Amino acid sequence: MKNLMHVKHGGIYWILSFILGLSACKDSISEEGNIPYDPSLPVAITGFTPDSGAVKTQMVIEGENFGTDTSLVKVFIGGKKAVLISAKSNFIYCMVPAKSYEGTVSVTVGDQTATASEKFHYNREMMVSTLYGKVRDDGKYDVVDGAFDESFINYYGVQEPTWFSFNPNDSTELYMSQDNGKPIRIFDLDEKVVRTGLTTGEAGIGRMRTLSWTADGDTLIVASDDGGGGDNDKDRKSAIYVTKNGNGEFRNAGVLAAGRQCNGVAIHPVNHEMYYNNFSKGVLYRFDYHKWGVGPENCMAHREYITTIQDNEWESLIPQHFDLN
Repeated sequence: MKNLMHVKHGGIYWILSFILGLSACKDSISEEGNIPYDPSLPVAITGFTPDSGAVKTQMVIEGENFGTDTSLVKVFIGGKKAVLISAKSNFIYCMVPAKSYEGTVSVTVGDQTATASEKFHYNREMMVSTLYGKVRDDGKYDVVDGAFDESFINYYGVQEPTWFSFNPNDSTELYMSQDNGKPIRIFDLDEKVVRTGLTTGEAGIGRMRTLSWTADGDTLIVASDDGGGGDNDKDRKSAIYVTKNGNGEFRNAGVLAAGRQCNGVAIHPVNHEMYYNNFSKGVLYRFDYHKWGVGPENCMAHREYITTIQDNEWESLIPQHFDLN
């Protein structure tokens, strides 16, 4: 019992000693961390950690005479300005900026600049982030044409997107269809703006679904979800084709094929035939409009039944993958 008590007392003594020592250490660090920048002394970098990482990596830079006034401190990594979080005399806490490929780490305090002897190794990583649009706290936003940057400030967005497709002749243009009477939207990745493209009024349809392109990219093909399950196919539009007007915009629309409730259209990249579905019957059709011509009558006379999917009333979209080698 005595030995046990001795061990217990010894353990308590050790714990108390550790706590007191830690407290003294914290006080010492706190005092050092509150030393302001002294212009008469040099600024120096003695090291940083980690030595590699990607954008937004959290970095600690160790050195001398950084001070505590973050308004005087600037950090650059690979020539790009880093996000400064805090400065505590001999330590700086920051985040690695994007595209800091070159890797030189430098700190400027007042009129003095110090550069690290080693370079940061920047790792390029695939990043996923929001391109356009911000929702307010109430869950709402406005649908407005304009700059990407403005959309995050003014809560601009898009409604009911159904399909994205790049213009095959201009990789900076991303087209997006919208459901239920809404127009095509075009994201210009070069100018960083969004604008409104073909409207349902111009297209003569009510619901735009998937987007596809002819092989030469000169014609946009839009799936049209037209009519109901009891309607006749010959009286409904399953797809429209859209060519450029005099201003170079895809605005001239015509009826390509007949059929009701079409969710998906795809143009075969090799034989250039059109494939499209029927929602209520779960059917997939093929139509060679190059051979037979466009329009409802030609489509109804020459379209080919391909298959029926698992069940009717299934939305079947048609992405295509082919080995072209």
